[in-house]
Amino acid sequence: MSGVIRRTLGRLGWCLLGVVVVASVGVTFGAATGQWRVIPMLSGSMSPYLRTGDAAFARPVPSSELVVGDIVVFQRPETDPSEPPTVHRIVRMDSVDGVTVLRTKGDANPIVDSWELTVSEPTVWRVDRSLPKVGTAVLSVKQPTVWFGALILVGLVMLVSSLRPVRPDDTQIVGEHEIGTDVAKPVSSPSTAEVAS
Repeated sequence: MSGVIRRTLGRLGWCLLGVVVVASVGVTFGAATGQWRVIPMLSGSMSPYLRTGDAAFARPVPSSELVVGDIVVFQRPETDPSEPPTVHRIVRMDSVDGVTVLRTKGDANPIVDSWELTVSEPTVWRVDRSLPKVGTAVLSVKQPTVWFGALILVGLVMLVSSLRPVRPDDTQIVGEHEIGTDVAKPVSSPSTAEVAS
């Protein structure tokens, strides 16, 4: 294996390791501190703004700042909290007895969602940014088997890049012998006559 290939594999291994570490730290830090959430888009209900496989970045904002047109993250009423959250756009806001009630809809859906969302918390998760094609990777990072497989892959790449040849290059000089393609042969020294001349 040539030195160029080894160096390339080494850099690739470090890059892969960096991506895995940064992604996992980012997702974990955001969830632990409540500063942001990364939500993988599992369906195309918000296309074309958010497509399947994209990553939606949401942050908590005061519920009083919500306006029609905002994209919010929420659990559907009467669903298991362990299920993935829904990411839809606010299409209507009403105030009922001083409580804000939202109606939402997916951009690609033909009709408004059948449920009403009652805003009972002081903050709501609102989507401000998105990153195409990263949602699947974010979802994979949360799975231990993918983590383990990625680390093994990175380790193998870095191991292969660290291999060194046992035989020196053809042009390398070792001591008084020149290593050629066939056999090692003594390096000829100039004769006394040649030196005198």
